[in-house]
Amino acid sequence: MSLFKLRDWWSTKCGNDEEYDQKGLCVANLDNDPSGAQKIVTGSLHGFLRIFAPKKREFRVEDLMLESNLGLPILQLDVGRFIPNSSDLALAVLHPRKLTVYQVHSNSGIGDQGHYFNIERRYDHNLERTAANFTLGPFGGVSSRDFLCVQSMDGALSVYEQDHFAFTRFLSPFLMPGPLCYLSKTDSFITVNSVHQVESYRYQNLASFDAASSQKPSDPNSVVKKLQADWTLNIGENALDIVISRFSRSLTSTQVDILVLGERTLFCIKENGSIRMQKKLDYHPSCYFPYSMVGAEEDPTLNNLIIASHLPSLSIYKDMNLIWASRSDTVPVALRVGKFGGLQGLIVSLDETGNLALSYLGTDPSKNIVNSPVESKDLNYEDMDKELRSLQIMIKEASTVVRTEPSEKILLRMQETVQQVLDTEDPTVTLSLLVTYTGNDELKNVNIGIS
Repeated sequence: MSLFKLRDWWSTKCGNDEEYDQKGLCVANLDNDPSGAQKIVTGSLHGFLRIFAPKKREFRVEDLMLESNLGLPILQLDVGRFIPNSSDLALAVLHPRKLTVYQVHSNSGIGDQGHYFNIERRYDHNLERTAANFTLGPFGGVSSRDFLCVQSMDGALSVYEQDHFAFTRFLSPFLMPGPLCYLSKTDSFITVNSVHQVESYRYQNLASFDAASSQKPSDPNSVVKKLQADWTLNIGENALDIVISRFSRSLTSTQVDILVLGERTLFCIKENGSIRMQKKLDYHPSCYFPYSMVGAEEDPTLNNLIIASHLPSLSIYKDMNLIWASRSDTVPVALRVGKFGGLQGLIVSLDETGNLALSYLGTDPSKNIVNSPVESKDLNYEDMDKELRSLQIMIKEASTVVRTEPSEKILLRMQETVQQVLDTEDPTVTLSLLVTYTGNDELKNVNIGIS
């Protein structure tokens, strides 16, 4: 357990009696502010969407820019370029049976008190199957726009090219949905199946796969085609999340890492599916987030990693080396890093009950400060030298004293004699006790008792 503690710069509670998951937090400039100021978006499983814009230390009412009840549980939200013929950022919100894309607008009133946000629904996608999660990215190598891929509870991947539905493909074998992410370098989807295998599926293979041939045919002699993964890797434990990052310091300028957070292990995987490195954790992690080191002397594209645990604590890793650890008051289910109030690198954390905080790593000054004496005593080296010599003489005399034996003493000595007499079986044993006295005095009436 670390002696350091996470310090809150700004904090608030998102609603009452609401629940949040690891996909219910997002940090981005979702209103497309020219200044690039970031906002915090939260979505609860009770359907409430909130947008915060902290500007100063401590929470103020004007920091809450939007609060809206969408009427459906919010499973996940993220920001990307989802609007057709536009490069503006938009907000994608995933419900159990619906995927909605909103555009956030900023409205100015009288002073700062009148500044607020509103959301405009751009389009919806009604889902045929219950959704689990989604990922986004420039699927197929498109530029200046992002597509969406929704994973359902029964193992279907449905791709939406902005406001158009593209296709649906089924993963096989499938039991339960796992974390999902998109690797743009290889144009692949990365997920973890129910047998603890990390799998990679190329987008082009999914798009060109004949879905009709994978259905159960009427002819029992026909061969059913199954969607094949580009590569698989068995990690041997359940995966909590997957992210794409440049974490390893040995990467070239074109390489990336696939970071998989397991229940007790952090895996760093190459693009081809082989393990680059891994680290066994001595705690149970709850979530993690890679962040770029702005202003660092090394490559700014490289990332450090924050891992939250159930201790509760936050651990900072640099290339699998722990460089900082801090205790926290809550167990976060989601982490982000952003810039708020002119401060770069604030940690955004959200727990399952809706406690939202902006924190920094640091310590408070100790209250038990040892004060130096006001007046210093002058040292007399001559007196110190005399005292040292006297102590050495005393030690020498004590070590050279010879112990003498006393002049008067009494010595007792016993002598045993064994005699074997003929015609007898038992021998005769004779004990002689010799008493010797050395001294100047005369001893009289000496008595010896034997018991």
